[in-house]
Amino acid sequence: MDSAHRVPITDFIPLFFPIAAEQAQDPTADVKATPYWPQPAPCAFDEEMKEVCWEQSESTMHRIFAESVNASQLVPNFMVATSRDEGANVSGLYPSANAPVTRGPRWDSLELSIHCFHIGGDPLGDGFYTPCSKENLEEVVNFAARVFARQHRTALYVVVLVGDLLRLARITRSTIVVTNPPVSYVNRPDLLADVFRRFAQLSRAQRGHDPTASLILPGDDMYAAMLAAAEDELDGAADYARRRFRDSLDPSWPWWRLEVHPSSQDKDKDESTARRFLVGRPHFYQEGMADKRGARGYVALAVDEPGQPFVYIKDTWRWEQNYIDQEGARLARLNAQGVRYVPTLVCHGDVPGQYVDIKVFLERVYGRQLDTPERPMPTLVSRHYRVVVREVGRSLRDFSNGRELVSLFRDCVEAHYDAYVLAHLLHRDISPGNMLMVPVDSEYGIQYRGMLMDWEMSESVEPGTNRTIARRGTYAYLSVKAMDHPRETYVVADELEAFLHVLVKMGIRYLPHDCADPAALHAAYYDTEEAGTHGECSHLKRLCIAEGVLQTPEGAAVTFLMPKKDRWGMITGSARRADPPSDHPLEDILIPLFQGAAERTHVLEEVRDREWRAAKAKERAERAALTGASKENGNKYTPPILKPRPPCLARPPLGNANANRPDEDDSDEAPDIEDIDKELYIMLETHRPILTLLSTALHRTDWPQSDKTRDQLSSDGDEYTDTSYDPEGSNSDGSISWRSTSSTEEDSADDVSGPHEDAEGSSKCSSEEDYTEEPSQTSGDGDAPQEETNSEVAPARRRPAKRARSDESDTSTSSDVALTKRLRGL
Repeated sequence: MDSAHRVPITDFIPLFFPIAAEQAQDPTADVKATPYWPQPAPCAFDEEMKEVCWEQSESTMHRIFAESVNASQLVPNFMVATSRDEGANVSGLYPSANAPVTRGPRWDSLELSIHCFHIGGDPLGDGFYTPCSKENLEEVVNFAARVFARQHRTALYVVVLVGDLLRLARITRSTIVVTNPPVSYVNRPDLLADVFRRFAQLSRAQRGHDPTASLILPGDDMYAAMLAAAEDELDGAADYARRRFRDSLDPSWPWWRLEVHPSSQDKDKDESTARRFLVGRPHFYQEGMADKRGARGYVALAVDEPGQPFVYIKDTWRWEQNYIDQEGARLARLNAQGVRYVPTLVCHGDVPGQYVDIKVFLERVYGRQLDTPERPMPTLVSRHYRVVVREVGRSLRDFSNGRELVSLFRDCVEAHYDAYVLAHLLHRDISPGNMLMVPVDSEYGIQYRGMLMDWEMSESVEPGTNRTIARRGTYAYLSVKAMDHPRETYVVADELEAFLHVLVKMGIRYLPHDCADPAALHAAYYDTEEAGTHGECSHLKRLCIAEGVLQTPEGAAVTFLMPKKDRWGMITGSARRADPPSDHPLEDILIPLFQGAAERTHVLEEVRDREWRAAKAKERAERAALTGASKENGNKYTPPILKPRPPCLARPPLGNANANRPDEDDSDEAPDIEDIDKELYIMLETHRPILTLLSTALHRTDWPQSDKTRDQLSSDGDEYTDTSYDPEGSNSDGSISWRSTSSTEEDSADDVSGPHEDAEGSSKCSSEEDYTEEPSQTSGDGDAPQEETNSEVAPARRRPAKRARSDESDTSTSSDVALTKRLRGL
């Protein structure tokens, strides 16, 4: 959450707890125009509040406060209930019919969160935080996160009592508003009483509920329909989605009917007709309140889709920015162009009326205009959004062996290839969580195809389109150039390098290798940032890419080897050198990819160095010319020459169509760079070399059948359960074990994916495709991206000698697009 915005309580109450419904619906209403006068509190409530503040025990404070509010009848049809959860006191305002009757709280029914703390533990103060106040703040935020996870809300209201002081708060995904200064509820019990009195008169939407989400209770017709659909087995691969839906029907979680209103951009849909979907426990949700998107994913039963009962829903809050389109709009574009291995769009749209214009909201809170002509305030709008797709997939970490992992990667690279050439899109967020495996029916039974999803961050690269400079994506998997030189144009080679980093991550985690400490390697490669580098990539990743070798922090090369088994027959993380062959087939993929990345890095550094030297030479020539002119003019005063901005900080011209051309078009220019290996350079320059490399590796016959190990990065020692003989991923009793409800690195993205079978219907591992021809569709645009005709792949060489690194300062900003044009002749 952003830093709290603070307003007096006399402004907070009429603003968020209006008596008249029309006042809440008028975003331009001036809360300061009419003085606020609360009604007097009941005499009994006044006396009981004095007892609360003198209690030494927080649990007693909770109990007396709940009894006081309930006895005062300030909140008809509601009651305050107190319970315990993980050692903490939990009080909240509930509908009378849904108040908890056991010791635990009911997060699915809580309407207003109530916290009682001792003096000195103010969690919402604006001064110095003590350890006690920090702990109390964590409690407030954690309780709010649990409510947001189980309910569909736009906001949650919080009452905080600290000794005899009162604070109110309104928490949303994007902002938090807190009353300041705190007031004494002993001296002003009328304010606290008025809060409850007004809260009881609010509508569900005003209390923060999403009106497009309806709770499904036991005994409802839809409740019975969900149970019946979960037990009605389907044929083939479609049954996987049913079983995932069945697992989501957790009786301890609320079940909902969600509405999706078609987007206004979809001219074929009637905006007035909402599509209805039934959901249970979310497949994933974001823990905590740090992520402003609050993304959740559901395996859903489609009420209006009898032919395709089970679909996948992504529910999130998206930032409305001119360079980020709706994800559903991107999927529609991909589907229309016939892009393979991407989700199939069912419907999508913003939730009506649920958006937050941060600027307008804060001006309404503070009652004045915040921006000035000298310091304009940017417009930030967050909108509630849902997108529905047909496919339900599994996490990439569920692959059965190394060959299947590589096959899934090939499918995802194919999706990226099609999206770039046919739909003119770059994904911009390659990560394990956005690469999934989807069960499909084939002549060999149920098999899995890879799917590249989560296209929310994708960027259009159509000719003439203004390219954005903002760095986006998952930092751990961004290319070295994208991290260290974010001002340079982001191109296909950066995306393909991100695929390499994902493949390395999955290999380190689940395949046998000779690294003695994979956790240390993972932390140094993905997690560690150099101090003071402001988001630059880790030193180890930069070193591995520069030298073309995957190595440990100590400098030892890491090699993937054939697996060995322990005495119980389990695949172990350590490996042995078998003869023949000694190395794992994955080595024939990683070695040329790392060498290609190293060659590209060398070329970029050489070009940056030349441009920096040229800029310095030009600067010296200009100074010499001005110095000579000054002497000829009798040493008259000459204004000093301002030092030009370093090229690495210069923004490329946004309107220049030539600078925005995709990096896969042909050019006859060749660079004058010594020691360049042309075959290695093109390895990550276009899609065809890496696709051919993956396809060639998949045709090897020496892939081990069982080479997946237990998770080598897991700290709890959990072992991997082999599912190589269970393509549907079920347990022996046919059930699906629940994996994780919280968002992890791989599972935090939406678990959606979609198959695209070959024309012959063959399985992915037996495909005979090569990539020497253009895709079956063309854009028809003369300036459209075209793949290169040269599809030669560099042979898999052994580890290269370490290249000497340049001592020159790397301060230039050359564009990869311009560089590519000069390299095409190679």
